[in-house]
Amino acid sequence: MLDRHWRIKDNHSGRRYRFGALAIAAIFLLAIAIGLGGCQSLSASEPPPLVKTSEPVQVGNLREVSPPKALQALAPSFNQYQPQLKIVSPAPDTVIKKTTVTVQLQAEDLPLSNDDSVPLRAHVHLILDNEPYRAIYNLDQPIVLEDLEPGTHTLRAFPVRPWHESYKNDGAYAQVTFHVLTKTDSNNPDPDLPLLTYSRPKGDYGAEPILLDYYLTNAPLHIAAANDPDLNDWRIRVTVNNQSFLVDQWQPVYLEGFETGENWLKLEFIDEGGNLVPNRFNNTVRVINYQPDGQDAFSRLMRGDLPVAEAYEIVGLKLPFGISPTEETEELVEIETASEPLPLEEEVELSEPDQPVEAIDEAAIDEIERTETTLELEEAPTSTPVESATDVPIAPESIEENALEPTSPLLSEPQAAELGSESGEISEPAQPVETIDEAAIDEIETVQEEEMVEEIEPPLVEE
Repeated sequence: MLDRHWRIKDNHSGRRYRFGALAIAAIFLLAIAIGLGGCQSLSASEPPPLVKTSEPVQVGNLREVSPPKALQALAPSFNQYQPQLKIVSPAPDTVIKKTTVTVQLQAEDLPLSNDDSVPLRAHVHLILDNEPYRAIYNLDQPIVLEDLEPGTHTLRAFPVRPWHESYKNDGAYAQVTFHVLTKTDSNNPDPDLPLLTYSRPKGDYGAEPILLDYYLTNAPLHIAAANDPDLNDWRIRVTVNNQSFLVDQWQPVYLEGFETGENWLKLEFIDEGGNLVPNRFNNTVRVINYQPDGQDAFSRLMRGDLPVAEAYEIVGLKLPFGISPTEETEELVEIETASEPLPLEEEVELSEPDQPVEAIDEAAIDEIERTETTLELEEAPTSTPVESATDVPIAPESIEENALEPTSPLLSEPQAAELGSESGEISEPAQPVETIDEAAIDEIETVQEEEMVEEIEPPLVEE
């Protein structure tokens, strides 16, 4: 009996134990499910939006603009080069036994100049680790880097145009990693991963637009990434004063809309999901100072204050054929002169006729009808300006003189013909004029009025 009691008790205890174990397992599974659900909700968060960079950048006050016209005119003179750059020393993976390092660069097909009188010249951007670049104009002299920190360092270099836009052709970029005293894990980018090198903007600016430029290495082509699932496509995320946009083309960008004073910029090399690609120097921040109305050569060039001829001079180029400051000035003067209205007397030059033409009245017409005399008149000369301006027939003027002075016709004209007889016949002129009747007079009068009104203002003939 007691034995049975204990068996029953043990059965009840076993059941309670199994129930408790099941309850604990259920709670544990529920906790795991909640955790997985939370992780799934985090992973399902939307990535940063991607913008179409084929369209001009427009973010807040920041906007992309075309390069200044002066740069567009200068660019062909520098685009013809395909520079090749090499870091001669230090050698790759060298351990240097002191904190001072001598750097020697070598360039081919790059229009370098040692003339310090030229304000803007082609040069090389030399970058130690991820510091701002140093502008190197003379490659004949070695570059000395002093007081370097012990450990690993990386040099990157590439040639640029006078306005700091980098050459992006094959062979233009050079990189070397060396060590000071000993090797470390710092400043040693992975050569198998994409690498972003920040170039511009840098320092102080006195005009907009401001150039955004960088260098890319080991970045796959977009078309290759689209066709290969193992390749991750890339973007460059640009942030200016907390305003961000994405760039998917490796090309210079000219921006306007910076604030007066300090502005900060950050460049990040990210994948198609918006995640930073883990490599040294793929996340860089710079601070620049923008003060408008700068009067230095570079500010004037970017702002467009310089004529094209002067822009060629400040970058050390000879003026192309047909471009000179005097020709540009003369063209402006000619345009301004042509735009001024001409005086009325210069537009239509008319001189007064030797004798004013008076209107034919009805009395003169009646007197001509009463005489019924056929007159053969010689062509009466008129002043040249009136003939050229109006092309008025000479017959009405001759008739007019006869009507006003019938007793001595045409004697008032300077070249009148002598009278042949008392009957009023005149010696036959070279061009005879037909008999004029009343209908002819009316017709001549009408034609004369219409032509005089159209050609000469105010009209010389009055009704």
